[in-house]
Amino acid sequence: MEYVLCNGKTAEGEKRDFCVSHGRIQEPDKTKEPEQVIDVNGCMVLPGLIDTHMHANQLGDYLGTNADVICLTNGVTTAIDAGSCGINGIENLIRVRIPQYTVDIKCLINIVSSGQLYGTVYEETPDPRFFDRDAILEAFRKYPGTCKGLKIRSHE
Repeated sequence: MEYVLCNGKTAEGEKRDFCVSHGRIQEPDKTKEPEQVIDVNGCMVLPGLIDTHMHANQLGDYLGTNADVICLTNGVTTAIDAGSCGINGIENLIRVRIPQYTVDIKCLINIVSSGQLYGTVYEETPDPRFFDRDAILEAFRKYPGTCKGLKIRSHE
């Protein structure tokens, strides 16, 4: 679908028209008639925003939220789950939870194998003896498009 957003503002405050074609913002093609024209006077037109710290494991993490409800309503189209799951729950997050969302979710693997379990608030240990290095490396190999880093919390 191709449509034109008329009278939108750029991040710099410039007023202009934008074309959205195949989900991407681009210059309007003056030679083509758009399928739809939407007047967005007074609104900023931005590409999808990125939330760099949220918890998408809604049913398994004590901080978990519904990514679509939190993100989409605020113009966020990509989010990074900031270590809700350790290696014990990352497979469930990636194969079951993330596909339920419209938001594009990337994730950090919590270095603590249990991650942030629902109903428990505990100090995450920075002791490397408790890390499952081989399983973490395998998750990065298996899900390179989703697993983007490690979440490590240190308390003194």
